[in-house]
Amino acid sequence: MSFMVSDTEEFFECIDDVTSGYDPVNDKIVLIYEDFRSSPAVGRLQMYGVVGTVDDMSVTWGTRVIINVTNTSGCKMEYEPLSGNFLVLFDDETMVVISVNGDSLDVGSEYPVPINVYRAGMVATGDGRMLVTGISTYVRGFVCSITGLVIVTGGAIDLSVAESDSGGNATSAYDSVNDKYVVGFSDDNSPYNGKLIMLTLSALVITVVSETTFIPGGKAVNVAVGYHPPTGNLLITCSDNELGWLSRAIVGIISGTSIALSDPVYFSPCTFMGSDSYKIKYNSADGGMYLGYQDYDEFRPVVTRFELSGAIIDSYETEVIQPAPHGDGGGWNVAMALDTTSNRVIMFHKDESSSYQGLYWVVKWIPPVFWTEFKDQRELA
Repeated sequence: MSFMVSDTEEFFECIDDVTSGYDPVNDKIVLIYEDFRSSPAVGRLQMYGVVGTVDDMSVTWGTRVIINVTNTSGCKMEYEPLSGNFLVLFDDETMVVISVNGDSLDVGSEYPVPINVYRAGMVATGDGRMLVTGISTYVRGFVCSITGLVIVTGGAIDLSVAESDSGGNATSAYDSVNDKYVVGFSDDNSPYNGKLIMLTLSALVITVVSETTFIPGGKAVNVAVGYHPPTGNLLITCSDNELGWLSRAIVGIISGTSIALSDPVYFSPCTFMGSDSYKIKYNSADGGMYLGYQDYDEFRPVVTRFELSGAIIDSYETEVIQPAPHGDGGGWNVAMALDTTSNRVIMFHKDESSSYQGLYWVVKWIPPVFWTEFKDQRELA
C-alpha cells in the first residue's frame, strides 16, 4: 500500500457543505463549513471558518469564526498567492476575502457576485487576480482582483453557447507557460460531451479563444481540470456515463489556440461526486496530481494520485479513505486540502449516517521502492 491514512477524526458535529484550502505562507489548513446547529440561534444556517495546523498525521484546530452575514447554503474557496488570502464564494451570490491571522481568520466585507456560483470554479492568475466561472444555463465567467481584503470585479460574459445546466462545476486551470486559461464543463446538449474552453485575460477582461470537445459521443459529468507545471500540460478527469460511470483521466496539451488530447485512462470503477470535489491539485513536494472525490456508489471519500510524464499518465493510485460505506449519502460533500509543506492531503466529508458529523483524515503518499528506483533510473537516462 502506498498511502498512509490516519484514524478517522471528527472536526465538528452537524455540518453540511464543506470546502477547504491550504495557505503555504502561514502553513495552515483553512476549512469552511455550514453548521446546522446555528439555525435556531440566528434563524438560518451559518457558515464558519476555522484554521488547522497539520502535525504529522493529525490536525490541531483553532477557534472557529463566522464567515458570512447573509443567508447562504454552500460555498467554495480558492487561495490567491499574491495577496496570500482566500476568495470565498457563497451560493447566495456573494463573495468575501478571508486571511489567516495566527490560528484565526480575518474576514472582509461581502461583495456581490455577477454570475450564478452554485456550481462555480476558481483559478488564481498569480498576480492578484482570480478567474471565476459558473453555470447558469450557459457557462459564464468574470475576473476579479484582490488587494488585502478588498475585491474589484470585472464584467461577466458568456463563455460558451453550449448549455450546461447539470453535470458538475465549471472548473478551470491556468497554463502559466502559454498564459492560457482552460475551463472544463459538461455540455447538456451533446448530451454531456466534455468541453474545454480556452481563454486569455487582459486586466479584468476575458477573451474566448477556442472550444474543444474531449469526449465526443460520450457522457462526461463532474469534469475537473488541473495544471501540471513540470510538463506544462493539463490533467482532465470526469465520470463517463456511456461506460457505466467509470472515471477517466486525459492529458491535454496546449499548442497555440488548440488543445491536443491523449488517450483516456480509466482510473476508478465509480463515479466521483461531491460539492467541492471538482479540483485537481499539483503537489510540488512529491510531483503528483491529486483528486479528492466521493465514491457515489457507496458514498465513501476517495483520493487518487496521478503521475505524469510528458503527455502520458505514467501511473495512478487510488485509496478509499473510509473502507466501510456510511449509508445513503454518507460521504457527501467531500473536500480536499493539499499541504505541500508537510506533504499531506487532508480529506473532509459529511457523514449523513451519524447525524451529519464532519470527519477528516490525514493522508500521506509513500512511493514504493520499485517506483523510486525506476524514477531514479529514468531521470539518469
